[in-house]
Amino acid sequence: METEIVQESCNLASWLIPILTASIGALIGTFGGAWFLYRRQEDKIENVRLIAIKALKIFLEYAKQKQSFVEASSEFNTKINVSEKRAIVVALHKLGVPFEPPTNDILNIKRLNFKDVVISIKASNTVVMVRSMRLLCAVMSKEKMTFPLHLGVTEAGEGEDGRIKSAAGIGALLADGIGDTLRVSLSEAPECEIPVAYKLASYVIEQRNNHQPITARACGAFDWLHPERRATMPVKNIGGTNLPVVISCRLGGEEDFGTVIPDYVYCGGALPKKRMDGVGYILDLPEWKGEENTYPAFTPTSLPFIGGCRAEMKFLFLTYTGCNAEVKAFLRQHPEVVIVAQSNHANRLGEQRALIHELWSEGLNHPVIAFQHYALTAPQMEDFQIRAAADCGALLFDNLIDGICLFNNPPQGRPNIPLQRQDDTAFGILQATRQRTTKTEYISCPGCGRTLYDLQATIARIKAATAHLKGLKIAIMGCIVNGPGEMADADYGYVGAARGKVSLYRGKQCVEKNIPSEEAVEKLLQLIDSDRVASQA
Repeated sequence: METEIVQESCNLASWLIPILTASIGALIGTFGGAWFLYRRQEDKIENVRLIAIKALKIFLEYAKQKQSFVEASSEFNTKINVSEKRAIVVALHKLGVPFEPPTNDILNIKRLNFKDVVISIKASNTVVMVRSMRLLCAVMSKEKMTFPLHLGVTEAGEGEDGRIKSAAGIGALLADGIGDTLRVSLSEAPECEIPVAYKLASYVIEQRNNHQPITARACGAFDWLHPERRATMPVKNIGGTNLPVVISCRLGGEEDFGTVIPDYVYCGGALPKKRMDGVGYILDLPEWKGEENTYPAFTPTSLPFIGGCRAEMKFLFLTYTGCNAEVKAFLRQHPEVVIVAQSNHANRLGEQRALIHELWSEGLNHPVIAFQHYALTAPQMEDFQIRAAADCGALLFDNLIDGICLFNNPPQGRPNIPLQRQDDTAFGILQATRQRTTKTEYISCPGCGRTLYDLQATIARIKAATAHLKGLKIAIMGCIVNGPGEMADADYGYVGAARGKVSLYRGKQCVEKNIPSEEAVEKLLQLIDSDRVASQA
């Protein structure tokens, strides 16, 4: 009996042990294999990371050291081996970037077949924005790239400043034939942006379609990509190294000036009853009597009388078509002349550019004032700002002019745009193009779902408290995502950090974090005041 039991136990063990052994082996194999595959995958991922870091370091140096594309490509092909290049190709494919694998060991970056992209370079600094886009176009042309381009002045602000800033930067590029899409970024309700964009595009492009060609020559000394200020002989405080001036048109003897006083007043046929100290007054030649601080205005037909005029500064209203050999001969004999560039051409900017390049090519280094005239009514204030900024922007970015003069003459019986607002627009254009600072500059985002406080109310509070701080650039940004980067050249920054919290910046440095939003404006003002006191000590 015992023998039978022992026999049965042996039989049971004989088939149970292999099953258990196989099961344990299967578990070990399964989990061991999974662990092995996991480790192998982790090693692959880490390897890809290291390859990506290696490649990015090459292109970081490319950007920091301003290497040429050829230098960067050569370094890339030297430092990245064949297997690493293959890994990059695989990674690009997995990211959805179409790529043509190289037929040899040299990876040509240009063979990326990624075409579904629109390129944009934006900045709140309009000079940087315009020059960057021009440089991009030059490089793309050299590399035979044809990507569409998106235009915009980022964080342009609100009100007239936002409109003028956007129109100057975007308008200059549109006039150059650059841009396929655009966005006007205003710190206002989104629906306020679209009409401004349409007005700008319509004015610069549609109204100039099919205009009469302008036959002109470009001055060889002008560098479109790196424009230096045109060298001019200073006439009193106009030209040379002087800041661009503003000439206000007040043909009816108006005397109401705003907070910023124009440098000169063109009063046409008669002096006003009361003249402002420190302001020069320009009269038509027949009406000029030689009074102190007054200057005559000539036209090409009155130039024969210029030699007998004793004024130390004279103004000449001149068009491109009127700049003939006789006028050039008079100009060579009279360096005291300031030219006021006029145009009735559909492409006013183009014709004024042509005039200045003609003078430059002829060696006539007289200062030039851009005269822009419009026929708009008081309700069209926005149109006036957009058109004036678009007409003057490119001339100022190209450093071709020494001042601006805006004139508006509405249809008979219709209300004119207030003269103070016209003057404010002129000074606003000079500030927007970084030519002359006359007030506080505000850099503010348009707001989005990430904005962590009442943006428009905060802008109004900060403006009310800091409007007197001429020359300061204050950024008011809705969130930390774009704030620090897009306010890079601001003196101070007010940035949403979290719900109900704000961080304050001095330049690029965060000086106070997570301040309750109800205290943040006062804290910003305290920071500005303390810095001003310290700078005066």
